[in-house]
Parts: sequence; structure tokens; C-alpha cells
Amino acid sequence: MEISNAASGGYGIDLDASLKGVVLSETLTLSVGTGGPLGAYNGAGTSPYSGSTAHNAVTLVGSATASGLIAPTIASVINSILPLNVSLGVPGLTTFVGGGNFLSPSPFPGYQTVSGYGAIENLSVNVLGLLSLNLGVLESEATVAVNTTSATSLGSLTGLADANIAGLSLSVLGVSVPISLSLAPNTTLALGPLNLSLGAGLAAIDLDAYVKLVLNEQLFFIDDDTSVLTSGCAAATFSCGVATNALHLSVDVDGLVTALGLTAAGITGDIELIMGHSYAYAKAVTISAPVPEPSTYALMLGGMAVLMALSRRRKVNART
Repeated sequence: MEISNAASGGYGIDLDASLKGVVLSETLTLSVGTGGPLGAYNGAGTSPYSGSTAHNAVTLVGSATASGLIAPTIASVINSILPLNVSLGVPGLTTFVGGGNFLSPSPFPGYQTVSGYGAIENLSVNVLGLLSLNLGVLESEATVAVNTTSATSLGSLTGLADANIAGLSLSVLGVSVPISLSLAPNTTLALGPLNLSLGAGLAAIDLDAYVKLVLNEQLFFIDDDTSVLTSGCAAATFSCGVATNALHLSVDVDGLVTALGLTAAGITGDIELIMGHSYAYAKAVTISAPVPEPSTYALMLGGMAVLMALSRRRKVNART
């Protein structure tokens, strides 16, 4: 087997948050994000390649828009505050990195490998003094290996994924929040119930139903099928794809608003945060044994005739 098509890459972070609500009977839309993946690298090709890219800390891309007469004033106030308070990291210190490579042959004898890499280094985020997050290193790697000594396609492709998170601390309103990091594949952190005082009563909201936080998320795809697997590429017959997210946070804002009984406010939206993303893909083909040309057959027959003549001559000499 050998790789006929390869692709790999990764990025440090991608944040996309959008909220829409009704303010003074008028619609207000708030969007905050990174404006695309930071430190993104994408590589592809049928010959070996390698590369990486890095992006330093940036201010998030944010905007507020509104329709009507009164709400636009609120939107302009939000826009004036947003760039001052929402930033990612410290310039010159925080780095978002992505990389990828296709190695043929790989450091492992008898294999070709395709790998992607995504990481964040030295991240420090403070949002209005309400939430503080510090992170030393967060990274993930996705790899596809093809056994070049195998004569059959089934079982010749291997998908690997891994993630690492170190130096993570979180505090809310100045109170440290203990975080137990388990980096077993596809670890979903349980957030538990949230008790809120709404009017005269106390509402208990199951956050896990609307907020999903996954560490070391590992997704596998085989034979160019978009169905997501979590058990690797052992059943692949010609292609394997691997995607890894060191941290993946998604918030179902619509469902959360409904659970809180705030649908009258017309609040809708979603929040998606991916940190330390990597991917790798490889398609393999079976190497067929070369078919000899007619001239090759002629040379072989001629050589056999010469050997036979020499053999007969030796036998005659031996008798005399």
C-alpha cells in the first residue's frame, strides 16, 4: 500500500458566538469571535510536505447591530466597549500555532505518515474582571499511518489522536474554580445543575443538556464517509481521516433560553469554541506487481536457453 492523496493541518483557536435579542421592542444582534481560526495551517499533496504557521494574541472581532430608532444607540455603546475588554492573550507572549506534514518514508520503518498539529501557548484571558483563565499549553495531534509493506488494504490504515493540556486555572468573580483534567479520549466534563432565582421561585437548570464541554475530542472517518466514528480506522479499506480537538465547547443558547423561561425576550443564538484543533487524512492504493514487457519475456527465455545449453554441455563433458 502507498498514499495516493494526503491532507493535514490544524489551528490554535476558533471562536464564534452570536446572540440576538429584543431590546425595547427592537432587535439587537451581538457577534463576537476570532474572525476565523488563528494560526491555521492547511497542507495537501501527493508528495512529502511540511509546514506551520503562527498567530500572536489578538483582540476579538466583535460587533453589535440593531434595527429601529432606540436600539442602535445601545449597539453603538456596546461597540465602543467591546474592543477594549475582549482580547485573547498577551501580545508577544501568547501564540496560536498550526502545522502539518506528510512523511514518506516516515520515521517508522515500513510506513508513510500524515500528521496535523494545533496548539496554544501562554494564554491569559480576563473578561471585565468577571472571568479569568490562564493556560500554559494546550495542544492536539492527529495522525494517519499507512503500512507500505501490506499487500491488502484492510487493516493497513491506522488513525491516531492525542491531546495535552497543562497549566490550566480558572476563576470566576475572583473565586478559583477547581478543574480536574482527564484526557481520556472524548471526555465530557459534567457541569451539573445551575440554580437560578427567577421571580418568586428557584429554577434548577441542567447545564449538561445545553452546554457541552469535551476534552481530547477524537473523531474518525473512514472510506470518505462523513459518518463520525470514535473507534479508529481499523475497518477502513482505502481512506482514513482523523480530527482532534483538545477542547471543544458548544452552547445551545436557544435551548437554554427556553429552559429559563426567557423566550419572551426573543433571545436566540449559539456559541462554538474550539481550541487546539488538528486533522489528518490519507487515501491509500494497492501497489500492483509490475507486468513484464514482451521484450523482458524474450530475454528471460533466451537466458533459460543459454543455461540449458550450458547444462547439457557440462553433462557431455562429464561423460567423456
